[in-house]
Amino acid sequence: MTFAMTTDAVLNRTKTVTRRLGWAFLKPGDRILAVDKIRTKNVQILGVIEVVNVRREPLSRIIHADVAREGYPDMARIDFILKFLDLNHLLGQDATDVEVTRIEFRYVGEAPA
Repeated sequence: MTFAMTTDAVLNRTKTVTRRLGWAFLKPGDRILAVDKIRTKNVQILGVIEVVNVRREPLSRIIHADVAREGYPDMARIDFILKFLDLNHLLGQDATDVEVTRIEFRYVGEAPA
């Protein structure tokens, strides 16, 4: 799973939640290799994460505490929603209509040196 926009938050282990358009097949206990970018020759491995909780919900349901857990502690909730929509080419859509997979995870092992 790529964390191109929040690489630093993954490396310093402050990101513990991510929202994705897909990934609905995940279940607690699944382990995933976290990387910075997938489509490059020099992929940086950020670590291994283990799914703690996964659920589908409207993007508009995000609360400020989860924005911080997403790796954006100083970002307003509405700014996160707009950023998510923009990055996923959904700008202009109503956030109440955009279903996302909320993935809560923990880190397995130490951060790479």
